[in-house]
Amino acid sequence: MDDSINEIRRRKPDHGRLKCNIDASFFNASNKVGIYIYIRDKEGQRSKTMWFTPLCSVDTGKALGFHHAIRWRHELQLTNVDFEVESKKVADILIKEGET
Repeated sequence: MDDSINEIRRRKPDHGRLKCNIDASFFNASNKVGIYIYIRDKEGQRSKTMWFTPLCSVDTGKALGFHHAIRWRHELQLTNVDFEVESKKVADILIKEGET
C-alpha cells in the first residue's frame, strides 16, 4: 500500500471528533467479502469485522461497509464522527445525496 495513504489513515481525529475508517477485502476462493470498520478517538479505537457472501463489486462492498458503519455508530450512540471510505465513487454518491 502507498505510504501516503497509510499516513492519511493513521492520522488521529481532530479534537472533539471521532474518525471512522471503512474498508473491504474480497476473497475469491471463499466467495466472501470482509468489511472492516475502525472508529477511533485520540486515545484509542474500536473495530468491527463482518463477513458477507457472495462476492460483489468493489464499490458495492465499500458501500455495504459504509452502511454498516453508520448503523454501528447509531448503536453506539456516537456523535461528531468523520467517515472515510476508500472509494471515490461511493464518496461522491454520499456527498451528492447529502446535498439533496
